This record gives sequence, C-alpha cells and structure tokens, in this order.
Amino acid sequence: MHQESVPAGVSGNRAAHTNRAAKGLVLALVIALVDVLIPDITISLLYAIPIILVAATDRRAIIRVSILSLVLAVVGYFIKYVIWPPPTGHQFLNFRLINRGLVCCSLVALGAVLYRMCASWQAESQVSEEEYDPVNENLKAFDEDFSATTAALVAAPLIILISVIDLFTPANFNLPILYCVPLLIVGWAASRPAMWMVYLALLVLTIIGYAMGSGGTEPSLNQAFLINRFLAIAALTAVAVALHAWLGSDPRGVSRM
Repeated sequence: MHQESVPAGVSGNRAAHTNRAAKGLVLALVIALVDVLIPDITISLLYAIPIILVAATDRRAIIRVSILSLVLAVVGYFIKYVIWPPPTGHQFLNFRLINRGLVCCSLVALGAVLYRMCASWQAESQVSEEEYDPVNENLKAFDEDFSATTAALVAAPLIILISVIDLFTPANFNLPILYCVPLLIVGWAASRPAMWMVYLALLVLTIIGYAMGSGGTEPSLNQAFLINRFLAIAALTAVAVALHAWLGSDPRGVSRM
C-alpha cells in the first residue's frame, strides 16, 4: 500500500502539534503580561512569534492563537491606558492607540497568510506522486509566476506609501510595523531570494525613516520610540525567517528556491 507523503512543516504526530500549540498560547499570555507592565514600548509586536510558532501545527491552531493575540493586544492597550496614561493626559486618540491598530493589522495579515499556506500545502499533500501530471505542473508553474508578478505590483506601491508616510510623521508612530504586510505578500507568492531582497530593503527603509524623519513630539520618550523601531525590526526578522522555512519546502518535502 502506498504511504501518503506528509507536508514538511505540517507533519509530526498529534502530541507534538498539541505541545507546540500549547507553547504558542502560553507565550502569547506571557507577552500580554510583559506588555501591560512596560509603558510606551510596543511589546504587542511580539505576538507575531506565537502565531509563527504554531504555524507548523494546523490551521485551527493558527486561528486560535491569532484571535487570542488580537484580543490580548486590544485588551492590553486599554489596561495600559488606565495604568500608564499618555504623557499628554487622557485622550482617546493618541499615538499608542494608532500603533496598537497597526499591530493588529499586521497580526491579521500574518495569521491569514500562514493559514492560507498551511491550507494549500495540506491540500496538495493529498496528491500522491503517482498522480504526477506534467501538464498540471506546467500550469502550476505559470500560476506561480503570475502570482509573483501580482505580488510585486501590490507590494511595491504599498512599501513606497508606508515609507513616505513614515518620513513625514513623528517618530511616535511606528509605521514600520506595517512592513510585515508587503513582506508577507511577497513571501506568499515569490521565492526565497526575492523575499530576502525585500526584507533588506524594508530594513533600510525602517532605519532611514527614523534617522531622517521628523522626530518625536515627546522628547522624553525618544528612547522608547527607538526601542519600538528595533522591535519592529525584530518582528520583521521573525516573519522573514518563518517565510524562509516555509518557502524551503513543499508538500513532498522538496526544497524550493
């Protein structure tokens, strides 16, 4: 009897998957606690890590951890608002709220892309090597090339828009949080080299945006704004490393470039 191949990154026994999912949930709760205890630092960016951690388990785990991370990010903001009010006094619309909204957008994009990748590879894993069809493989290659072109057309203007806004807005607003979105778009449809080239470009733009931007409106928080920039870089790096691993294997376990 032919034994079905199992997709790389999705394989493993149920106990191992459950263990990894549990670790992701615990890590999200730890990040939530640290987030509440440290004012002005966007610790919520690190919620990307537990989502990435459970991406190798199953789609349900991705959904659970993504929803939990979003809920904790929102609840954490309001708790911090009460414990650590903004320096300018209580006001509903402030840079912390905007930064938290940017984090939520990035977490939604991350969860959606990882869910789609996991679903796609689980579906492809049902096709055995005995059913290999050169015509279908050629069509699949054409679709991948078309997707890469579409990703470039979508990601490029998005990167330009974010970088320009970042240059002309105060450092209070951590716009590089959104760079995860175009990186995910490219990683979803392109190759490892393309993904890393985009990552390096985003890294440079993140540094330029802070060095040449208009600076913060709260001089006493300049150190916090700089730390937030580094956290954005850390989150971007975590996403790039995860995409590198996922792009490096297909449902048959064959390395891809």
